[in-house]
Amino acid sequence: MNNKSKISDIFFKIIFGVLFAIVLNAFTFDLYSADLFNKWGISREAATKKFIRSNEATTVFTPVKNPDYENKIMNMVKLILRNVDADTDKNITVVTTKTNPRKDFLFFKNKLFSVLEAYNTISRDELKTVIKKLTAQYGEPNYNPGSEMEIYFISTKVTKIIVHYYLTSKRCEIYYYDSLLYHKLSANDF
Repeated sequence: MNNKSKISDIFFKIIFGVLFAIVLNAFTFDLYSADLFNKWGISREAATKKFIRSNEATTVFTPVKNPDYENKIMNMVKLILRNVDADTDKNITVVTTKTNPRKDFLFFKNKLFSVLEAYNTISRDELKTVIKKLTAQYGEPNYNPGSEMEIYFISTKVTKIIVHYYLTSKRCEIYYYDSLLYHKLSANDF
């Protein structure tokens, strides 16, 4: 092999390696939490435009139309709102993506109040990657180990985050919500 061939071969390997890293990073970026949720109370139209790609399939429903839908933040909101409005379900809309992770955007009176990222299964290493990204975007989490579920909690002035990692099923749920959500709802200021 002459020098020109060796240089071409090395150059090709370097270019291929760089391109492979870029493609791999693009897939990883898409797989793990990448959105910065720092604006709450924005309209459904604005949230959809900001957080959902135009080519992503979505489903829209209300809790009444999907009574089996489970979301811990929504359940707390409904409890608070029962003091304000007997029929809270009519004001809650869920827009869910058909992605991995699935993202559920919760709206009260068409204003964004919470987002759920739901991973069907995620390995311990993948969870570490998710927690690392959340730490970089929002700050260091408080960690609460458990025998059935691990919980991570992050709080900023604008956003609170709860990560539930189920040890047996390897399911992971990440709840993002307005730091002032409960205050706003209790004061009927949402």
